[in-house]
Amino acid sequence: MYRKILLLAFVLSLAPSTAVSQDASQAQAQEHFAAAQQAEKAGDYDKAVVEYRAVLKIHPEVAEVYHNLGLVYYMQKKDPEAIEAFQEALRRKPELAAPNLFLGMAYLRTNQYEKSLEPLQKFISLNPSELRAYLNLSVSYVELGRGAEAAQVLQKAAEIAPDNLEVQYQLGRIYTKLMTDAYRKMATLDPDSARFHQVMGASFEARRDMPHAIIEYKKAVEKAPNEPGTHYALGTAYWKEGDYPKAEVEFKQELTISPENYLEAG
Repeated sequence: MYRKILLLAFVLSLAPSTAVSQDASQAQAQEHFAAAQQAEKAGDYDKAVVEYRAVLKIHPEVAEVYHNLGLVYYMQKKDPEAIEAFQEALRRKPELAAPNLFLGMAYLRTNQYEKSLEPLQKFISLNPSELRAYLNLSVSYVELGRGAEAAQVLQKAAEIAPDNLEVQYQLGRIYTKLMTDAYRKMATLDPDSARFHQVMGASFEARRDMPHAIIEYKKAVEKAPNEPGTHYALGTAYWKEGDYPKAEVEFKQELTISPENYLEAG
């Protein structure tokens, strides 16, 4: 899509006026541009590079050609060359959206995560409906250890495309990572705390290992007998094991601690 838009912009920029309609250099530039496009379609990227560079010798001011050149380098995985071409495009036309997207993606592909942030953010401000920008920006934030910001980016993407599976998958991964990081910090701070035992109990419960879940929940209750939620968790584990008398005891104890809890009251 972006190449077609830039092709139109380039052709318009080279459209001859009445004063220069016979200018041979204009015709030559358009011939090289057309040859570059044909070479791209044929997968001959080396030739496309040569042709785009020939255009730039005649018209070094045209930002769109630098962008197209950058795309060819990007397809060849020649990321340093692609980055340079996209930068040249943006020096000439900072308001162009597409070079920002691909510059950010090229930075990301070369592990330059901090540098990728600005162009990807700029692209989103110019074209807020393109999901690739959000997905790539979230990866950069994750690699920089800024998971909360990655989650915010993906939440915005989910608002734009709530049914997009890739966005939901990546958002789930971020939340899982944030949760895992939080639990690891809990283990470092106090591995024998009530809340950590409660977390461990929930982990066993999720795996349907109720005996070990009960052990961990009981430790949580012992550590903090008046902590809201611990008796309810233990009671639920007993209930799932079919030990209803013990479950009832724990639920009643939870209601004594937090009578407003509608879950236990039901």
